[in-house]
Amino acid sequence: MILSPYLDFFHSLSKKKDTPPTQVIIYSPFNCGSNLLEKLLSSLFSISFHQNLVWKHTLQPSYHPNHLHILILKNPYAWFQSIIKSPYHIEWDGTHHLFDQTKITFHNPHLHKINTYSNIYEIWIEYYQIYQSFLNKTGNSYVIQITYEELLYHPEKILSFFSTLWNQPLPHNYQYILKNIFEKPAKDHGYCHNYTEALEANDIDKMKQIYQNQFPHAISEFQHTLQKSKLIIHPFHSSIWNLSSFS
Repeated sequence: MILSPYLDFFHSLSKKKDTPPTQVIIYSPFNCGSNLLEKLLSSLFSISFHQNLVWKHTLQPSYHPNHLHILILKNPYAWFQSIIKSPYHIEWDGTHHLFDQTKITFHNPHLHKINTYSNIYEIWIEYYQIYQSFLNKTGNSYVIQITYEELLYHPEKILSFFSTLWNQPLPHNYQYILKNIFEKPAKDHGYCHNYTEALEANDIDKMKQIYQNQFPHAISEFQHTLQKSKLIIHPFHSSIWNLSSFS
């Protein structure tokens, strides 16, 4: 499996002469594992999270010097399903299915702003484009991007990169700590799986079958929306889809 190309950036970060910041900010759409990642990192490393500086679900991420910024994205088809269960600030006409909507609103409570979209696909694409722009503007200066699927399927590999980055060895009982974290839902609000349930819910073959049998129009409409944005993605090609799938 190919991991996100941005994980290679850990190697270059760890070779810098200055110490990578241990003050962390996470940006991610709803339901993308930000709470799980925060629990894992805060339980295993001597770091601090400064989420009070930002709203982590914002569509306008800001750069903060002396902080490590982590961007998380989820397989779009898995994300659409999660929004159906826990939409949070994303709203649509409740009399129709999410994939049949022609107007969806996104409420940003911190900016007191409402964005309107033609469909749910446009929101995921906007997150992706904004994160890529954020990466480009900051020049990868302590800004990294991973996917929810990488965290879900390869947590120990992800954690080993952070261990190298911060030059902090994983505690000898880290597997016991992981087990305790994975046994419980990562958050106490919205609809949330524990680790085993999340693995089953994100099984790529099952998800592909659901979409092909129940929502074939969602596949075609999402691909059409991607084409309009000049993006290419094939989320069903691998259980660990990666951001290098885009062109």
